[in-house]
Amino acid sequence: MALPAPHRFNRKLPVYARHGVAAVWLVDVAGQAVELFTDPGPDGGNARGATGADTAAPAALPHLVLEVGSLFPAG
Repeated sequence: MALPAPHRFNRKLPVYARHGVAAVWLVDVAGQAVELFTDPGPDGGNARGATGADTAAPAALPHLVLEVGSLFPAG
């Protein structure tokens, strides 16, 4: 699963990379999904989509494992 990143975000990923940001999470509230970018760069970096019961952990805090569905209100 890959979310279509907005054009403005595609421009921001290389800027984040130049400033040493190692990971970016793009949260799609309407779609209740998260796209996780690691090693952001000119090509966008490595991306992984996550929804529902999928889990994700920030690289800087690997013990903080989040269930993606818990980020959104039940409904």
